[in-house]
Amino acid sequence: IAHDLKIPLKSMHIYLDHIRENCGDSLDAESREYLDFSINSAHDMMRFIDDLLDYTTLGDEKLSLDNVNLDTLVKTIIRSIKAIVKESGAQFEIDKLPTLPCDEIKIKRLFTNLIENALKYRSQSKPHVAITCEESTVEYQFCIADNGIGMDESRLNDIFLIFTRLESQGDYAGSGIGLASCKKIIEAHGGKIWAHSVPGTGSKFYFTLPRKQQDT
Repeated sequence: IAHDLKIPLKSMHIYLDHIRENCGDSLDAESREYLDFSINSAHDMMRFIDDLLDYTTLGDEKLSLDNVNLDTLVKTIIRSIKAIVKESGAQFEIDKLPTLPCDEIKIKRLFTNLIENALKYRSQSKPHVAITCEESTVEYQFCIADNGIGMDESRLNDIFLIFTRLESQGDYAGSGIGLASCKKIIEAHGGKIWAHSVPGTGSKFYFTLPRKQQDT
């Protein structure tokens, strides 16, 4: 189904791009605005389909376990989104993170989703993101805290359900798949994920990862 949906969307994107490139100068301002909106909408729908396809396969894929330096991983993620970091004036405070056995691709997606959300749902203040880690005998507990718009505490159980978007976040782009994917990733690794938040103050996302993984 995803393949069948993407074929016409790709065609739309290609032809709309062709019109903008070859005919854009002859269009009036309003028509160019409509064209740009159509191209962006087609792009957003293609990304939505990709996100949905990724989500549906998360629980079926075997974990590819390796010892991953999470300190290096997080710094790589922040460098990869440096344009957003620079534009927002974001500041990061990061604990020394451990090396753990995990699926690097999936855990990278987890951290990327949570860090990007911390920057996306920001308030009028410059974003401040703190990434901390506490160690116990059986697991590590991580926390990604921000000073953003926050959420109603009564709705926090809903945010990990697929397609769930909080009303207070209606002005922000997104598919409602990111946090549901994070939950699947954490549970596949034998951990758990939860959140605390206060509207107007910020959010804290907690998750655990076992010190040892069973190769399944």
